[in-house]
Amino acid sequence: MPELKLDKSTPKYAIPPSLRSRENTYRGVAKYGGVSLYVLYCRGYAKIGLSTDVKKRTGNIQAACPFPVNVIFQYSMPKKRAMKAEIETMLELDAFHFHHDWFKCSRGHAIYAAQKVVDKLQR
Repeated sequence: MPELKLDKSTPKYAIPPSLRSRENTYRGVAKYGGVSLYVLYCRGYAKIGLSTDVKKRTGNIQAACPFPVNVIFQYSMPKKRAMKAEIETMLELDAFHFHHDWFKCSRGHAIYAAQKVVDKLQR
């Protein structure tokens, strides 16, 4: 894989998680205190994200995708912990980074990475 050279013209979507800021900028408002870390899966690609309404978020992504998008992992937790979980899950999958928050990996690998992070944060 060629070395990625970053400068001001590098599009944000091209930057792998390991080279991004560790600050999470999720701005969703958790009505009841919980935010879900989710993993969506579509044709060999996993999307990692946060939402207070995973069903609605999945529907929005599905509307722009011609292939079925499935929720393969979802775990609700307090907002700050969820934001940390999202970053750490992306770092677990860093070697598989494809585009924005999408990773080219197996379902099992994506689920394993998310579950590993959730288990770690619960200790």
